Amino acid sequence: MTKSTIVVIKLFLISATAAIAQDGHGNLQAYNETEYGYFIETDQGAIQLKWYSDSIIRVNHLSAPDAEPDSSYSVIQQPEYDQQLSLEEHDDYLEISGESVNVRVYKSPVHLTFHEDDGSEILAESGGDGYEKLEDGGKKSAFDLDEQTAFYGTGMRGVGFNLRGKELEVYNT
Repeated sequence: MTKSTIVVIKLFLISATAAIAQDGHGNLQAYNETEYGYFIETDQGAIQLKWYSDSIIRVNHLSAPDAEPDSSYSVIQQPEYDQQLSLEEHDDYLEISGESVNVRVYKSPVHLTFHEDDGSEILAESGGDGYEKLEDGGKKSAFDLDEQTAFYGTGMRGVGFNLRGKELEVYNT
């Protein structure tokens, strides 16, 4: 298992909260540094990026900038990341760099991509704005992955270990 595969697993597990956000992220309005990451405000809500370690980043999609992120009984680890993060602003995106994983926050429409130090892409929200609204009122979050990356996680399921190519419903309560 490669380093990027392990990171994808961790990023997916903590990115499952994406399904609760509004349709799309909208456009970047403001951003600021927080104790363990960055807070990104958009015209459709906000995104909270919180570094738990050099390879674990929790992504909370919020319906409004003043909304509190949903608590999760399945995430008990507390952020303890003490490395310096840096932010570099480009015309089209913000680059937030950690020790081994960098996050690009594209400005219009806002969507996220995750990269290793060498610039190779680990994970990207697909569809430009990260979401697709379903006919039943639900929301679908999709990610672009390279063909070699295996996909693990999402809790207990009877469908085998590698979930690559499977469509799974995630329940957030």
